[in-house]
Amino acid sequence: WGGGEEELWLALGLHSCHDGRNERRPLQVVLVLDHSGSMGSPFASSHSARDPTGPPPTRATKMSLANEAVCQILRKLEKEERVGIVLFDDQVSLLQPLREVGTVDVDALGERVLEVKPCGGTNMAAGLTAGIQQLQEASPDLEKRIIFLTDAQPNQGGGQAALLELTTRAAEQGIYTTFIGVGLDFDSGLTDAIAKVPGGNYFSVHSAKQIQEILVDEFNYFVTPLIFDVEVALDDPCFEIACTRGSPDADLTTGTALRMRTLCASALEPRGVKGGLVLVKLRRTGEAGWQGGLRIRYRTHDGREVVEAQAVNLGERFAALGEEGFETPDVRKGVALCSFVDAATGYLENRGADGAQGRLEGFKAWLEQEAEALGDGQLLDEVDNVKRLLAVSGDA
Repeated sequence: WGGGEEELWLALGLHSCHDGRNERRPLQVVLVLDHSGSMGSPFASSHSARDPTGPPPTRATKMSLANEAVCQILRKLEKEERVGIVLFDDQVSLLQPLREVGTVDVDALGERVLEVKPCGGTNMAAGLTAGIQQLQEASPDLEKRIIFLTDAQPNQGGGQAALLELTTRAAEQGIYTTFIGVGLDFDSGLTDAIAKVPGGNYFSVHSAKQIQEILVDEFNYFVTPLIFDVEVALDDPCFEIACTRGSPDADLTTGTALRMRTLCASALEPRGVKGGLVLVKLRRTGEAGWQGGLRIRYRTHDGREVVEAQAVNLGERFAALGEEGFETPDVRKGVALCSFVDAATGYLENRGADGAQGRLEGFKAWLEQEAEALGDGQLLDEVDNVKRLLAVSGDA
């Protein structure tokens, strides 16, 4: 759709021998639960309009969903692991001091959790501070993690900035934090900041099904960081990086295509390892033929610095692509989504320019072809979004 110009995309994924094993190191975890007044709000579960068989909107409250999430996590813990529960609104209370799970009546504790009601203001920093204090004197032999459940509507205690400062300081002590957004999607600024904290991660849950998928089925993965400060750099004089998608901290001047503060193992899907995809757009600097590759640098869980090299003849890989031009459907879909962002952004920035409408029409036709070829509903949703952009000017 871009006029027949050559586009070269390299997909990067970080996989480990632990992927699919569904195992974790022994854990001591403090669950920090927001029960402020806003948690009493109902929410509608999100599901695609293209899936009429999906669940209907639920009338559950954020509080009931968060309480159930805590109970699910309690059932995942082994007897030799340790658990504590902190509650907060504008004040903090300790529902369960950090103790070995085998010494706790988990069923009775779960009943107490289900009775937690929303009230008061929201001081997230106070809740997180209390959770950190529980783990500061905990055993150094067990992994330390806070799981922080909130609807992220602070009105006291410094808000998100204070939260991130506390999270960073805790990580320096080996205390890692998972944020669970209950009934909401975190804003991009917060998620980017959390991703830069060692051991930090975040999820959003909108339904009981998502609680099962994230907090039960994939629990062992997100509480077990494998390596830290990961960097992947291109080392091939025949290519240079034009841009990256999915790695906001890439450094094009040094050829660093991917930076990641923390890598955890991932679950397996029928198509392979579950997880995000980093796409790197390349441009040729000369005739491809030299056996270049990638440099990988990271820090292990026990603090060792590791540098590895992986030989990849990019010229041969690109030359070997078939008529479709993609090695896998996932890469093809990823490129289509990147192209959607570029096309929509370009149109909004240059709506009045000559030919803008025609270029977007051409992109719409191309995206429809990609969606049909892949049989992908998400891409069809993006086609609808392009139609809405065109309809604003009455040209759809």
